[in-house]
Amino acid sequence: MKQRIELLSAVYLLYLVLNMISGALSGIFSDIVFALSFILPIVLALAYIGRDGEISPKEYLKINSDGMRVTVAFSAPSLLVISLLSYVTALILEKTVGDFPTPTVPDTFFAALITSALFPALIEEIMFRLVPMCALKGFSKKGTVILSALFFAFAHANVYQIPYALFAGVVFMLVDIMTGSILPSVILHFVNNLASLMFIFFGDVFWVKCVVNVSFGLLFVLSLVFFIHEKKKIYENFKGVLSDGEKGEYTAAPLFFIIPAAILALEELFVK
Repeated sequence: MKQRIELLSAVYLLYLVLNMISGALSGIFSDIVFALSFILPIVLALAYIGRDGEISPKEYLKINSDGMRVTVAFSAPSLLVISLLSYVTALILEKTVGDFPTPTVPDTFFAALITSALFPALIEEIMFRLVPMCALKGFSKKGTVILSALFFAFAHANVYQIPYALFAGVVFMLVDIMTGSILPSVILHFVNNLASLMFIFFGDVFWVKCVVNVSFGLLFVLSLVFFIHEKKKIYENFKGVLSDGEKGEYTAAPLFFIIPAAILALEELFVK
């Protein structure tokens, strides 16, 4: 298992390096390297993991009705907390350092929907949920949640994004482990991104704000209903993750990814 953790650390470091190279390039070359920063680590990791023939990613691409109910139960609360963390982080950074770098989105809503909502929800969940679930199968569930969340958060290499991405990473992997599928995190990730885009593009349009707020209110009520209905199962699964007695060999390898990512985040923040 120690070797698997080192593998994850290496492929995410590869992602970080390729992402940096992509940012230094321009035009079609930048786009190609950016695409490779996701594709290459995923392919390498899954190819290595699949050599033993005992782990199939396909088993994490299915979900039953119970899993969907758990997903709905977590949708509104997770979106609320992520939004709150994003707002508080932005407020703190604004008061302490002034202007700070935030992710950019395309000029049109449709383009942003594809590149900033759908694409991340698919490719990032494969990379930061599916790959760890396959690589760390048999490892401590609690350890899998923590490692996955740390990799996901620091892969953003942005001080503004790291706090809410860390929370999202914990929730997304927790729900995936509880349901045995990555589809819940794909759905939750997409809904969160979509809500952000709606406010970015239509935040000044009164009727859109009303629709978004009403929709979120209805989603919250629906989430609450499902949470109450599934509370016993959710509690048992959550307790099972926290009390998982499986042990594994830990290693300092993740630091070789986390430390450079943290340095990049701080450099981007303070080096104008």
